[in-house]
Amino acid sequence: MQTPEKPRRTKEVLLAICIIALAIGNVRLHRQLIRVENAISHATLSDWNTASNTQHALWNLSSQIDALNDQIIQSGRPTFDETTHIKAYDSATASATVEISFAMRQHTPGDTVTVTARGENGDTHSGEAHFANGRFTAVLSLPLRDNYALSFAAAGDTVTTGEMPPLHLADMLNRRFAYWLGQGQSWGGNQPVTASLSPSFTNRTQGNPALEVASLSLIIEGEDRSIAAWELTPYLVRNGNEEILDLQESLTLQVGDEPGNIRSNEVVVARLIIVDNLGIRYEQQDQVFIPDRSGNSATPPAPVSVFESRSFISEWGMIRMVD
Repeated sequence: MQTPEKPRRTKEVLLAICIIALAIGNVRLHRQLIRVENAISHATLSDWNTASNTQHALWNLSSQIDALNDQIIQSGRPTFDETTHIKAYDSATASATVEISFAMRQHTPGDTVTVTARGENGDTHSGEAHFANGRFTAVLSLPLRDNYALSFAAAGDTVTTGEMPPLHLADMLNRRFAYWLGQGQSWGGNQPVTASLSPSFTNRTQGNPALEVASLSLIIEGEDRSIAAWELTPYLVRNGNEEILDLQESLTLQVGDEPGNIRSNEVVVARLIIVDNLGIRYEQQDQVFIPDRSGNSATPPAPVSVFESRSFISEWGMIRMVD
């Protein structure tokens, strides 16, 4: 006759077998999940690498196409390897002595080659190019307040004309300056509401005294009045081949109806005025943000193109020659 312990042991054995089988199944399932996750990660990484390689290949192809286009354009031009070099500045005449050098694909000894610079105002300046060491070189005296389209003309056994890369002389002088006008505001308690200005200025002189700043000032103007002015020249310091503005404190303007203050919601312009050692005057206009009387943020009025009282027109936020 079967004892009661035997069925119980049988159940325990079966339960243990089930537990072991479940554990083995979980281990196998876990391994399969790991393999699936690894496969997904590998596929994702492979897709990313494929996309990255494809993008890189497209960039290389685009660069090769651009280089090929440049080669085709260059090969179709009668001149190549053009260089321009400013040899000297003349403050008395506000002009630059510019050396223009280039090679020609076809020419005959004895040809007379002339280089012409045509300014944006229509004025032209020409000079003969002399041949030496496989290159033609012309020296022109050009007014500084203009940009020029360059061309050449050859006469003799070889008769040809053509355009050369332009010379942006005035733009080069404008772009040597770096200027930014930081703006802020403060208020609180019984203190008056103020607008603060923090100008940052750099002049890249290339070590040439003619390009140094003779005077630098900041003028604050309303639509019909002058509000404030600061002479910044004493704060210019040399830093290698640069001049930088070393201004330790911000410039402040009070907001209110009292004389000499700026009014809330008034259109106010900060006008930077630069005069260099060449005698050229440059200006930049920036609109000044004006807080309201309570110090709360206020939306500044839309910029005006130019005050009617001005005798010149300049673009906002850009340094331009004006005189």
